[in-house]
Amino acid sequence: MMRRSAITGFALPLVLWLIAIMTTAIALLAMSASNRHLQSSTLGDRVAAEAAARAGINYAVARMDARLGAQRWLPDGQPRKWDYDGYELTIVIRDEWGKFDLNAGDPDVLRALMQLDDMPPDEMSAVIEGLGVMRTARLSRQEGMNDAGDMPTHLFTVASLSQLRGVSPEILARLAPELTVYSGRSLPDMGLADARMRTALMASGKAVGTPVGIATGSGLYDIDVTAIRPGKPPGRVWVVLQQMPRYDGGIEIKWLAWGHGVWQ
Repeated sequence: MMRRSAITGFALPLVLWLIAIMTTAIALLAMSASNRHLQSSTLGDRVAAEAAARAGINYAVARMDARLGAQRWLPDGQPRKWDYDGYELTIVIRDEWGKFDLNAGDPDVLRALMQLDDMPPDEMSAVIEGLGVMRTARLSRQEGMNDAGDMPTHLFTVASLSQLRGVSPEILARLAPELTVYSGRSLPDMGLADARMRTALMASGKAVGTPVGIATGSGLYDIDVTAIRPGKPPGRVWVVLQQMPRYDGGIEIKWLAWGHGVWQ
């Protein structure tokens, strides 16, 4: 009897210990399943929001058709609201000719733009010098010289500005709305630039030439759409496109860039 009692006394704590382990494991599995459900739900909400934003892109393109006359949306940078499937969409259309081209733009304009933002001199120097080194490398490569090394000689997206030495994500975020890599122009067009860029052009003494009117436009546009629904994560989609006239009076679209979430 003493031996059986000893065994029973040893088995009881062991059973309780096993029950505790199983209870903990079940709780962890339940928590993991709940987290996966929440993550899946959040991901689904983000996909739905970005789908709504993409609908806004298509709607904006349709509203830019010249055949709409006075009802046509112009690339004036003004935020426009549109309700779609429970989402409030904010749509902004800008002309790429009104921005500073990172590959071809006059550095004096960019310097004036950064001065408007009270950017520290060392940060301004990092951007200007980085672009200067890139352009020097481009010329060297064009002339058949091999001293360019691995230095990028052309930026294909605005975001790639961060590849240059000394250009931080914070600098990029401040400048990005005024930058492009698609116009190929040395100067932004005064008639297509927003107020911030027009001020920079005048401050740099580069407000020259005959401006293109907003109603005419360059045909090279940036459309940025944000979709918001109460209680849900927002969605954002942006595109750069080129509009070309068709024989029937309509427009043909060439998509140059698509992006979502963060700035291009």
